[in-house]
Formats: sequence, C-alpha cells, structure tokens
Amino acid sequence: VKEHVEAVVRHVKSSESIEGIRSAGIDVLEGQAAFTARPLEMAVTLANGTAVTVASKRFVICTGASPAAPKIKGLSMVPYWTYRDFLEALPSEVPARLIVIGGGPVGVELAQAMAQVGSNVTIVAPTVLPRECPEAQ
Repeated sequence: VKEHVEAVVRHVKSSESIEGIRSAGIDVLEGQAAFTARPLEMAVTLANGTAVTVASKRFVICTGASPAAPKIKGLSMVPYWTYRDFLEALPSEVPARLIVIGGGPVGVELAQAMAQVGSNVTIVAPTVLPRECPEAQ
C-alpha cells in the first residue's frame, strides 16, 4: 500500500478539479471544521451555513507544504498525523475511513491515493486547491 500511495502522490496533478476529485469517490467538504465533544467526530460548517458531521478513526493534517497542526477546536484531544507522519507510518492494511484536513495539492493527492486503494475518504477544508488556477477549482 505504501509504495502505491507514494507513487500516486508523486504523479497526481494538482490541477485536478473538485468534480474530478469527487468522481474518484472522495467526499469534499469546503467549510470550517471543529472536533465535537464525541471522540473522533468532526463538525463542518459549510459556506452556505449547513452543518455536517463526519467521523473517522484517523485524521490526516494536510494544510500546507510544511506539516503544521492548524488551530482546530478539539484537535489536541484526538489522534492525528501530519502527511509526513502518515506516509512514514502507513500500515500495510488500508484504513477503511480517512478524513484529510486540508485541500491543497498535498491533501488532495493523499486523498486520491487512499481512495484508489479502497479507503472511504473525505477532504475537509475551507476551500479545495485554493492557490491553483481557476480551472482546478
């Protein structure tokens, strides 16, 4: 699994559209996130004000080129990896469910790689591919 994920991360183009990401079976939630009082559950407020709740045993932080934990309420209370931690610790078994926090190229590439090997993946971010050309969004 690790070799496949590393290969996909290297080859996936960051100019994928959100529609292309969704067509790969990845849920995309553009909004503000906070962990809830329930363990391993995250609440996302979408741009239109709709509240969505998602849950996972694993959360991967992909919010920029240097792995840094964002200021998300409740993050310190749940187990999470940065994308570097994730790639180093990637188990031989595919996680059934994975939430990727961050919609930049690294987060999108990691989400696509894990979806291709069978994980049910959701991306949570204020915007997806925010710095890319308009065609990528």
